[in-house]
Amino acid sequence: MYDEEVKEKPKKIRLVSENHGVRGECSATIDYLLKDELDTMKAFTLGSCWIRVSEDGRIERCERFATLPPESEDPAIPPKWIPLTDWTKEASFLCNPVVSLPDEPKTEHGYPSIIIHGLCGYNDVPYAGEARKLQSYGFECMRSRRGRDGKFWELWYLPGVWHAENGLKAAMEKETNERNKAKAAIDFLCRHVSFGAIDLCYQKAAMVVE
Repeated sequence: MYDEEVKEKPKKIRLVSENHGVRGECSATIDYLLKDELDTMKAFTLGSCWIRVSEDGRIERCERFATLPPESEDPAIPPKWIPLTDWTKEASFLCNPVVSLPDEPKTEHGYPSIIIHGLCGYNDVPYAGEARKLQSYGFECMRSRRGRDGKFWELWYLPGVWHAENGLKAAMEKETNERNKAKAAIDFLCRHVSFGAIDLCYQKAAMVVE
């Protein structure tokens, strides 16, 4: 009896090549790739893995880079990253998995930070030059793990206006109010950096040590 639940096996990968006869140029088409194999091919073109064809005719992936450890197994996660000093020995809340909330939480807005998304945006601007500018202004690049297709996303982060350097710092020197400094920083970045979007983040709450 025919079993309808039995799925048809995928076809073996087929490579079709063509010689154009112009300056030795050639083209190739790969058919019958599975979704995961397509991601692997994209990663291969970005240089993040090697590939080969297995005995059953499927794409086999060989990673070029070591896999990052899970966050839960990283030896540098809190509280281990906090230096053990006389103060931290007494601050038991640093190691307490359940933090007790105060009766009246502090919610004053202040200490703005800046996050830039999509450096260069849709403009044909050299990435390296824009990255060097942000680094000179005090920004740090925060990158995600690489996906199966070899791509990753990134954010450029300035933890606070007080962390600004060089030209960005100079643009805010005349301002004394934190909000005005943040506005001056955004105006400066809009004139000097190509990006997709900027987020200005104000602190909503913070831990208070009494």
